[in-house]
Amino acid sequence: MVTDIDPSIMRLQDGPLSPESMFKNTKTIGPFNLGPKQTRLMEGWSISRKTSLAYAVNATARNGVWFQSLRYKYVNNEWTTASMVERCDMVLFEEIAEKYPRDDEGNPIWTP
Repeated sequence: MVTDIDPSIMRLQDGPLSPESMFKNTKTIGPFNLGPKQTRLMEGWSISRKTSLAYAVNATARNGVWFQSLRYKYVNNEWTTASMVERCDMVLFEEIAEKYPRDDEGNPIWTP
């Protein structure tokens, strides 16, 4: 179980970030506890009809601080996903859908 999780989630967008857009597009949830195989629903954001969505999650808990990149891209009439969790420049978890877009070298495209 991870205890006292206190995340902030920023919806990334195309174009330059300003302090105003960062404030408008960031939600803070928590603190809360999360056990194995549990999820936490977040309310208040609507999903518009886009072909890609990108989120940056910064979280602190009793076991430290981590950052998660979440990407959703609509490709060939279906959503594909990519997720990566990092701590201190070390990748702790990475899951990339097979159909998720990649560059010429086969690396996932992380840009929003």
